[in-house]
Amino acid sequence: MNYLLFILPLIYAITNRVRGSLGFGGVVGGIVTGLVIAFFTQNYILAALTVGLYIAGESWGWGKWIISVPHWGDPNWTPSQILLVRTDGKNNGIHWLANKLCSQTKNFSRYAQIALALRGLWWWAPIYIAIAAFGHATIIGTVVACLLSLTFPLCYYITYNVDSVNFWGYGEILYGFIQGLALICVLFVI
Repeated sequence: MNYLLFILPLIYAITNRVRGSLGFGGVVGGIVTGLVIAFFTQNYILAALTVGLYIAGESWGWGKWIISVPHWGDPNWTPSQILLVRTDGKNNGIHWLANKLCSQTKNFSRYAQIALALRGLWWWAPIYIAIAAFGHATIIGTVVACLLSLTFPLCYYITYNVDSVNFWGYGEILYGFIQGLALICVLFVI
């Protein structure tokens, strides 16, 4: 079982890249998450719940915010009107909350960073909370894992600075790796 802990981040890195590349990738990611939870906890109700939570959390777009990554830190950049009217995150409240914290018309880069951080939290916090509620993680582990989920914007920023052409795909791989690490933290470390 110990070897699985080492390959779990790699499994999630691959799964998250597949998820980002395919229309049904969220279902694949949800099933992998459910299988991991079932294997490590032997709790099949929790496993089924995490499949649904993963798919629900993953299912809303964030392209509008990732598109802006190349312009983070550029005080002279103004997003196009097309980018401002895109509806990413409007159906799940992320756009509303991020816009309340930092108006997209005043500082789109900061708004996008906040929105991506909220997006990561929306995706994974319900799963971590469910794992803790079923008694398979501590509250501290859940908080740490939720904090790791906030690295979503950082992954794309790092990968953009490494490879500005392929940063989106590499960001998915890096964030998937962090998802695997977070799951290890929740289930085993903390």
